[in-house]
Amino acid sequence: MTIQQPTKVQGKAVHQLINQTGGLDLNSVYYYYILCDFYKQTSAIAINENNEVVGYLSALVAPNDENSLFVWQVAVHPSAQGKGLSKQMLEFVIFNNPHLSAIKTTIGPDNMASQGLFKSIAKKYNAKIYQETYLSSEDLGDHDSEILFTIKPINQ
Repeated sequence: MTIQQPTKVQGKAVHQLINQTGGLDLNSVYYYYILCDFYKQTSAIAINENNEVVGYLSALVAPNDENSLFVWQVAVHPSAQGKGLSKQMLEFVIFNNPHLSAIKTTIGPDNMASQGLFKSIAKKYNAKIYQETYLSSEDLGDHDSEILFTIKPINQ
């Protein structure tokens, strides 16, 4: 398994991966091309031995806080789940962005896998997790509420 920064040409493969996982909101193919090109420094892609995209983590530096990374989506193909790939991709991004002091993400209240990932990162960095409701289900209509997790400090 190879973890690296994505490239623009991998946008379509990322879109297909997100579609295959079924648990994430699927954005347009164009959106994933943009993420793979303009946000490659803060994203990671996992390629298996058959040269297939089996993991993707998209993130961006928060516009109002250049030391905070906002993790947008983490996707792992069912064939690669349960092997710590999400954590490896997140650690890859943290390592390549040593200026970061915090990680932020939103997680649905029932998404125990994502909560476990970010709790394990907090434990590794001996950081605290702060939680607050970011958007309620009323705000989102047909979507579960989203809890904002902030993990800090990291890279200290």
